[in-house]
Amino acid sequence: RAQLAEMVRRFGHNTWIIAKRPTDWTLDLPGFETSVLRGTDCCSLPDCFENLAGERSADLAALYAACERNQALRDLARLPLMAAAMVRHMLALSGHALRVPDLCEACITACLGEWDGLPRDGVSLSLLDQRSILQAVACEMQQARTWVINKDSLRRLIEEHRSSVGKIRAALWVDSLASEGGILGPVAEGSSDLAFYSPSIQSYLAARQ
Repeated sequence: RAQLAEMVRRFGHNTWIIAKRPTDWTLDLPGFETSVLRGTDCCSLPDCFENLAGERSADLAALYAACERNQALRDLARLPLMAAAMVRHMLALSGHALRVPDLCEACITACLGEWDGLPRDGVSLSLLDQRSILQAVACEMQQARTWVINKDSLRRLIEEHRSSVGKIRAALWVDSLASEGGILGPVAEGSSDLAFYSPSIQSYLAARQ
């Protein structure tokens, strides 16, 4: 926050737009207005898919049909990154049948894949580690019949799931999962309660556990 405030002060004549995911800390810079981006409305999904597919938009018939049949998939596709992941997966099928679990997997890979093995703030959290932890978290939440987990509960769950991690590293992993991949994040700005960005992703990960 201090670095951003200093940049704004130094270049005050610029137009500044700061975009971020919901976090458990707030960015209350003076002179800024806060807006929340909600994603694509359902009526605009076909146009969104066509723009992403370009000349190959005719190849998306099965994806359109899947979204029509499946409300959870349709809600997931309203997130632009998830829509892009679905379209990319669909165009790579090369004649194979479209499966909803594969679309969920494509969405998860889109969020986690680019972070695989990259150290962030001294934390190296591999894709395998992330998947293993997220599946255990999702399974725990499904069994408790809840869509929300507190950061402290998540830290304890990581410690139980990986006994060799330790409290400090577990806390760092919680921050990394909640701020980098985007699959798990605060339910509201400034909240310490976390949720999967889509109930369908929570259910899918729990089923994979």
